[in-house]
Amino acid sequence: MADQHDHWFFTNEHIANLLSLSEKIGNMVLSVNEAMARFAASDTFANLVKFFQSIPSDIQETELFQRISGFEKAEITYTDVEWLQESFGYMTYDMAVDAVRKKTAPTSLDTYVLSIVESTQLSHREKTIILLAHFEELVYQTMSHERKAKDKIKIVASQSAQDTHEMDLDSYKKVLIAGVVFTVFSNTDSYTNPIDKRIPFRNNILHRGMMDYSDEDAKSVYELLVYFIAELAIMATE
Repeated sequence: MADQHDHWFFTNEHIANLLSLSEKIGNMVLSVNEAMARFAASDTFANLVKFFQSIPSDIQETELFQRISGFEKAEITYTDVEWLQESFGYMTYDMAVDAVRKKTAPTSLDTYVLSIVESTQLSHREKTIILLAHFEELVYQTMSHERKAKDKIKIVASQSAQDTHEMDLDSYKKVLIAGVVFTVFSNTDSYTNPIDKRIPFRNNILHRGMMDYSDEDAKSVYELLVYFIAELAIMATE
């Protein structure tokens, strides 16, 4: 029969260590509770609660919707475009081209558009004019909208955004698409100030050409247009 000293048992040292550990755990729990109580009483917590309470239940009550709705009849400036890009998220030109390349299940139109973007034979001006000629169909494609004979792109995009209310990804897409449409298809003929020639205004470019655009502006117009095309490709994929 084995001696009792061969069996494991608690020594006074073990008991002392366990009591010490228990005391540390108790103190830690008390510290956490105290910290949570201080946080709950702090201005930071109050501001956080206020923030979540202030989130609207209807996307039409958001700043994004209100500001983009104003694009429909506004004289759009480059500042507006920069704000719209911030709403989408920043992309370099190379990132935008890569997004177009990686679109899931590309259509024949997507393939053609990519061939224009990747062409080494066409200038920025030529590419811009060709892409703008197909931009309306790209938007309809992203919206999964079957174009009818009397459809007007700005009206279709506006109604799509106006008819949505949920605070979800699909609603945000509709509002952002409206922002792109209101920008590219802006009625520049009614502008009281000179248009900003860094923006791909379809009406002005297809009606008047780009001969009076500087090389720098022509490059800006083209790259911004590719950025918009990339965002449409991303939204169609998500």
